Amino acid sequence: MKQTLIIVLAVLMCSFNKREEIKTAKADKTLSGITYSMHHPMHSWKGVSKQSDVTIEYDATTTHIIKVTVDAPVKSFDSENATRDKKMLGFTEATKFPSITFISNSIVYTANGLTVNGVLSFHGVGKQISFTAVEQNLNKHKTVTGSFTLLLEDFKVERPALLMMKTENAFELSFVMVFGVE
Repeated sequence: MKQTLIIVLAVLMCSFNKREEIKTAKADKTLSGITYSMHHPMHSWKGVSKQSDVTIEYDATTTHIIKVTVDAPVKSFDSENATRDKKMLGFTEATKFPSITFISNSIVYTANGLTVNGVLSFHGVGKQISFTAVEQNLNKHKTVTGSFTLLLEDFKVERPALLMMKTENAFELSFVMVFGVE
């Protein structure tokens, strides 16, 4: 009986020692950014946000990311054209829907990088999405990059028009996120 109790205690102690320690890290806004790219028959443009709040939870032992949350203020995207940015705020109803958010519900490490699944909320619509990302670890910094395509109609956003021609429905979101990890 005593030996059984000792074995059970030893197994429990080993399992507690192997338990992952979860840490959090925020993206360095000076090194990170989210970019949208849109196309119109007459021209293409990009808008960049350097003001997004991005947090990861990661396993301190492996540094594998377990969860990511993103909160990007719609008004923070700068296309280097104030008139266009003001019109985009109108089309996206930024006063009513001030943020684009993403919360992951699974992150899977593969040979090609990460497969991230979660809910992207934009313009009052939440949509389950999946995308791949690439992670690099160097000198206690973790850099995660990726891109994916979305449709304006999926988020009930009216397509902007110029000279009675609308932009393409598809737009691309790309990101570079840099985190300090211990």
